[in-house]
Amino acid sequence: MKTRIFALLLAVMCLFAFAACKEAPPAETPDTAYSLYTAAQEQLAKTRDGADMDIAVTVSMNVGGMENLTTMNMSYKICGNNMYGKMAGETMTYVDGILYSLSEYDYGEGTEVEKIKAEATPEEVADYFEGIVAALPTVTEEALANVTWTEENGVRTFALPIDKANYLAALTQMMGVSAEELVDSIIDNLTVSISLDANDKLVALSYGFNMTQEFVGSLNYVFTITYKTLGSPVEITAPADADSYELETEGDWEDWEDWEDWEDEDAETVEPEA
Repeated sequence: MKTRIFALLLAVMCLFAFAACKEAPPAETPDTAYSLYTAAQEQLAKTRDGADMDIAVTVSMNVGGMENLTTMNMSYKICGNNMYGKMAGETMTYVDGILYSLSEYDYGEGTEVEKIKAEATPEEVADYFEGIVAALPTVTEEALANVTWTEENGVRTFALPIDKANYLAALTQMMGVSAEELVDSIIDNLTVSISLDANDKLVALSYGFNMTQEFVGSLNYVFTITYKTLGSPVEITAPADADSYELETEGDWEDWEDWEDWEDEDAETVEPEA
């Protein structure tokens, strides 16, 4: 009996000794602005894998002394080459090589709806979604060394210290314009903010800037993307009433080009006034 008790005590002692000798789990590396920035970059690189996002564009303009504030709300989905976009008066769905476009026109006496579908390549459709696959300006770890963030409801938000060249590169991508188109504009008050949740998941990305053009006016522009899904597949299907969309043939485009040619020729034949 004593032998059994001794063996039991020995086993318990060995158990505690083994537990005491096990290595303690390594302490978690605390987040830094750079690690969060890197996590955001990695997630944005997977946008084509699947993204469901809401976009708000707020533009405050002062043109010729007249002030105006406009907010445009849009929603987009991307999964591989399939895409969906919805904004005021326009819905576009691209699935399996077919682009479905629904346009709504309000002439004051009711809304007129136009539904068109056409074959298109992913490269052709990409123009419609220019800028939605957002990019972050390049920022070094050293530049982010002293950057701190605010936290609200588990979401951490911080601004990137950026230089103008990097900012404009990302800006031209989002706006779908070339740098040459902005050459006559003064662009300042550049801001980029990133928001990530407690699991380092990117939940929002915001760009802002002021633009001033001499003799024209100025505007303040804020472009904010809120991500509901990023990096995971999302479902994008053709409209339920796809059969009611009118097929747009290649001839339609040829007719449009002929009309443009005719307009150019007509402009050339106009004789100057005496």
